[in-house]
Amino acid sequence: MRAVAEIQSLNWRMILVVTLCCMGVYFLLTGDGFGSRPSTSQLPGAQLESPSPVTPVQRPPEVAVSKAGTGTLKESVVPVKDNGKIVNVESKFKTQNEEVAQVERPYPTLGDEYDAPFDAFPGRQRPAGDEDEGEDDEVLEANPEPEAESEQVQEKEGNPTIEVPGKPETPANPAPDSNSGSNEDQKQPPTPPSIKPPSEQLKAAKLHPPNLVPEPGSQAAKELQFEEDYNYIAICAALKDVPIDLPEWLIHHYNHLQIRNFYIMDDGSDPPLSTIPTVDLGIPPASVHFQFQDQSTRGTNEQLLIYQRCLQNWGKRHKWMIFLDGDEFLEMTAGNETLLEFLKEKEQEPGVGAVAVNWRMHTSSGLLKRPTSARKAFTECIWDGKGTHNLNVKSILRTDAGLEPTSPHTWHLKEGFVTVGEHGDQLEGFFRQGITRDRIALHHYAGKSREEYEEKMGRGNAMNDPKKENFWQSIEYELPHVGCPEMAEYDP
Repeated sequence: MRAVAEIQSLNWRMILVVTLCCMGVYFLLTGDGFGSRPSTSQLPGAQLESPSPVTPVQRPPEVAVSKAGTGTLKESVVPVKDNGKIVNVESKFKTQNEEVAQVERPYPTLGDEYDAPFDAFPGRQRPAGDEDEGEDDEVLEANPEPEAESEQVQEKEGNPTIEVPGKPETPANPAPDSNSGSNEDQKQPPTPPSIKPPSEQLKAAKLHPPNLVPEPGSQAAKELQFEEDYNYIAICAALKDVPIDLPEWLIHHYNHLQIRNFYIMDDGSDPPLSTIPTVDLGIPPASVHFQFQDQSTRGTNEQLLIYQRCLQNWGKRHKWMIFLDGDEFLEMTAGNETLLEFLKEKEQEPGVGAVAVNWRMHTSSGLLKRPTSARKAFTECIWDGKGTHNLNVKSILRTDAGLEPTSPHTWHLKEGFVTVGEHGDQLEGFFRQGITRDRIALHHYAGKSREEYEEKMGRGNAMNDPKKENFWQSIEYELPHVGCPEMAEYDP
């Protein structure tokens, strides 16, 4: 029995030895490491990697950079230096970045003539009509900019390898990184080329700039013309303590003279005229510009200073500026002509720097108390004969011709300009002889009712020369009266 046991034990040992020998021979003949390059685990400093459940992406042949600047295909990756030692770039990346399994993207199928893995090679001839070409080639084609950088490094080091100080750099055409997703995620969109016009077009653009003047009759031309007409004329007025009379004055000139810019120079009103509610002005508030003159800094002839400030501050915005008082109302008398048309005609006449407009002075029409409307209540005027006040004028100044006011009525003009009447007659001095109002008139409500005239005498005027009782006597009793109901027809 003992002999049988020894034989059985011996047979078991022999079977085990034979089995191990066979397994060793099998692994030597069929193992993955047989006849292949060493794996990353066999390199110095390499860390063991856990096996991936999915086969990593098969990499196409790498492109090695040559000094001539062209790519040559190699089956091995480009070696680099790491602390003076040549290491495999692929091994370097694997040891520092843990490889993540990636689903392999199928190669494009181009037919039976070529093997699919080789169809991505640069310069590979493809069958005609293939619409999928170039998609994978972009990943493998050599990038000229990294090649240039590599060439400089190679020339500096004196060898064809790439210097990597301390930390490995990405090769010119790196294989897909297992940590960054699929090939589609790694592909960057190409930079669009800058499109420049031909040199002939550039020369033409410099020699012939675009015409900024709108076509006649176009919407842009109409809008431009509207803006020019809107700012063509302005009124500057020196006023004081006339909050009741101001709205009618604004409404008349805005609606019946089409004036859109009013500069109200407040000569110390209490309260200031700018405190009038905008809804009570009767016209859009944007058309009215107030400026207050403090009495502590007021000049002796403040009205002249006010007119000068108007011209200096706002004259460049307008072609013509009218200088009026709050009791003076313009009227276009021809019936078929606007103030804009009248002044555009005068602008074309050589040497015209200002237009003088005669007064048409109204009386009180026998009223003792303030009426609701001056235009509708005072329908009687003094005549134009001997001793009349209607020889006086007010000026419509061409802003680029004026220098300074010589009085509240006339201006000192630049050389080459003169003041004319409505018919082109040149003005001599402060009065216009041969009074006419065929095209334009200036209605002057100098007296109004007795109540209002007494208020006017009490507040004075901007020239420190207030109207007195003798003026009232002259217009009410000394000069002949004539009917003048034309202003009563305007509404509003």
